[in-house]
Amino acid sequence: MQLGRAEAIDSVGREVHRADGSRLPYDQLLIATGSQPLQPPIPGIGSAGVLSCWTLADARAIAARVATGTRVLQMGAGFIGCIIIEALAERGAKLTVVEMGNRMVPRMMDEVAGETIRRWCLDQGVDSGTGPSRRMEGAAACQPDAPQRSLSGPQPRRCALMQITFKLFASLSDCLPPAARSRNALALDVADGSTVAEVIDAWTLPPRLVHLVLVNGEFVPPESRSARRLKPGDALAIWPPIAGG
Repeated sequence: MQLGRAEAIDSVGREVHRADGSRLPYDQLLIATGSQPLQPPIPGIGSAGVLSCWTLADARAIAARVATGTRVLQMGAGFIGCIIIEALAERGAKLTVVEMGNRMVPRMMDEVAGETIRRWCLDQGVDSGTGPSRRMEGAAACQPDAPQRSLSGPQPRRCALMQITFKLFASLSDCLPPAARSRNALALDVADGSTVAEVIDAWTLPPRLVHLVLVNGEFVPPESRSARRLKPGDALAIWPPIAGG
């Protein structure tokens, strides 16, 4: 392990330029800038009884509220979400899980594996629903002591709602235009005349894993990346996916 600050990356020469003037060559480069939680804009999500599962303190707060028979609605069935599902099922919670993807763990598993996980959930007594049609019906649905809606209709119940979505975080986001800066993408300086596709290739990023590309805050669709040339001063932001959620 070498400690220090990276000031620039030469994707053509495959070197990292450090603040002390030294250079580190690389074959492939992983930028691990971490992530921070993202709370979706759902009405009522800030109400009492709506809990996030981001920190150890959050997990302890959830554990203190959940006992055998406690009705819990969990948002998200990604990799981390499935770990939480198992923990809640072991505590005896009456658990309902909703996932906006078309299967369990949609970013990491195919349809066959996702269905296997769904069947395991059913065996544990966990109700699940997938697909974008699942939605919270207003702020009242998040109140801990009010009549609340489940997948099968209104029922009086207590509800602990957990969401576990993440977004990419990078200190380099200061290089982005104001319109894109809040999204905390990865900003890159590139050689004059390079195309967006050439930059993606130089960074050894499979095109299918690049979900969103902005140049100076303007969206560049996949079919235009080979033609879109960059000039000095352009801010290129690339959003690859991250595991979790």
